[in-house]
Amino acid sequence: MATKVWATRVGLQKKRGLLGEMWVFGAKYHSPTPTVLFTVTHRVVWLAITSILEEPKPKPMAESSSLNDLKQMLADELAKEQLPPSPSLDAPPASAQKTIEVEGPTLFQDSVLWQWQREFFAQAGPEAWRGGIVPHYITSSSYLAYSYAQVVLAYQQDRALAGETAPLTVMELGGGSGQFTFLFLKHYWESAAPYLPPLEYVFTDVVQANLDFVAQHPLLARPQEHGLLDVALFDISHPQPLTLQGSDTPWLTEPTDGPLLVIANYLWDTVPMELWRFQEGQAYPLQVALSLPASPGQPVDYTRLPDLVLSYTEGKPEAPLHPMLTQLLAADFEGDVLFPKIGLDCLDWLNQQVQGQLLLLSGDKPQTEGAAPHQPLQPVHHGSFSLPVNFEAFRWWAQQQGGFAFTPLRWHRSLHVGWYAASHEPDHHLQRAIHQYLEDFHPGDQFVLKRAVEEQYSELTPEEVLAYVRFSRYDSKALRRGLATLMGYVNGYTEAMRQEILEVIRRAWDNYYPLGENPDLPFLIGSLLYEMDFYAEAKQFFEFSAQLYGPDEGTLANIKSCQEMMD
Repeated sequence: MATKVWATRVGLQKKRGLLGEMWVFGAKYHSPTPTVLFTVTHRVVWLAITSILEEPKPKPMAESSSLNDLKQMLADELAKEQLPPSPSLDAPPASAQKTIEVEGPTLFQDSVLWQWQREFFAQAGPEAWRGGIVPHYITSSSYLAYSYAQVVLAYQQDRALAGETAPLTVMELGGGSGQFTFLFLKHYWESAAPYLPPLEYVFTDVVQANLDFVAQHPLLARPQEHGLLDVALFDISHPQPLTLQGSDTPWLTEPTDGPLLVIANYLWDTVPMELWRFQEGQAYPLQVALSLPASPGQPVDYTRLPDLVLSYTEGKPEAPLHPMLTQLLAADFEGDVLFPKIGLDCLDWLNQQVQGQLLLLSGDKPQTEGAAPHQPLQPVHHGSFSLPVNFEAFRWWAQQQGGFAFTPLRWHRSLHVGWYAASHEPDHHLQRAIHQYLEDFHPGDQFVLKRAVEEQYSELTPEEVLAYVRFSRYDSKALRRGLATLMGYVNGYTEAMRQEILEVIRRAWDNYYPLGENPDLPFLIGSLLYEMDFYAEAKQFFEFSAQLYGPDEGTLANIKSCQEMMD
């Protein structure tokens, strides 16, 4: 594509879409054989990366030369990343449009809805996260990963004080792109003391393409080389022994000593859940019927998930009920309840394999209240679909094992995080960490604040932007949101402020996990640094851009311009 010269700076090129006068929000480029230089905590590591990044499919954006237009682009990007609205408690409105039946009344957990959900993730692979199809910021942010890492470090401290030396194995369920994995391990190992018991990490997913992406991602190469990270295919709906693919080693083939810590974020609504209605002293399993608007030539498959219309009917009362449902019935509960029986069965199996030493750290959207008796929850669609999770079921599970369950007193619509143990209550360090990182200022609080701050970014000063990036634990997305503000004040920075901005950029870049996504973050950073007269650093980030996204003419010209300014 043609490039344009920014008139007031010698030779600086820009790509389609502008930040100030030169920032990219347009097409991506793919290079078959580049390498990229990452600076990680001031250490330089050469990493081959584009071999695992498929060519992105960007949404075209119009060119503009105004900062206001850029801010609108940022607002559009922000809206795309926000959590979708809570599942509706109201039945969908009746429609006069002709429909076709996809499925007659079927028990909710047996519906083809779940098969389509699985097919969506299988077909999308890493593109579900790279393309922003599935919202994922809240459970793959630096802040959440840091909070989890501090809780796990505290648990390890208690184990060390008790004289335990056996490794702690962390098993991440449904890990997706691996972004959380990278950030969690980074924050954990930055703070881990030598006296702590070892930590081993097993990344699992039901989609092989996701495992391949993580196994080949350069930022996760070192822990794999040292035997600290492995990947395995694991289906929560049908738990069985695994094979660790990196070491080609069978795992959990027979009961073994724990402990095993399971991490599960935004996971439970991707596996079938039961849906029950409690009404007038009876428990009715709900059946769902699926239909689609008639659309000649359109397929009837998972690609139509967002168009599905769900209607519910009550099945016959069943006996015997699951013990937790029996308790609800005895308590005269009225309303509709999503029940994650398959998830609980999976925890039972894992707990058996580690002889009662299972731990669970999980974050998801909570079911904070039962729906009205005749108005069941409606899924929220975003390529796949999502439903709230009944965390009280996990609390019940832990208590039935004679263990401990922690859930915050405050319920957040967007994110609920709980710690569940099948055995004893937490010791001193873990108790303190749980209350500090999961209660006093809950990760859901950070997400609420993020939304409020980023909607007002145009009103923030550079000092406020930098403070927020630090508060986010140097999240690279938080930095990206603030780049327009930092550019807007570029001509008024003192030397101390220039150095402060450079340090924040370096630390946020350390937390960047490339997916091949839009926009091209290293190009944006390079453009800002060029304007701040950090030519050597700007050149390095333009080189990152060329190596990650391909040698675009404008990027190569900017590299040359930086070199000329340095000479």
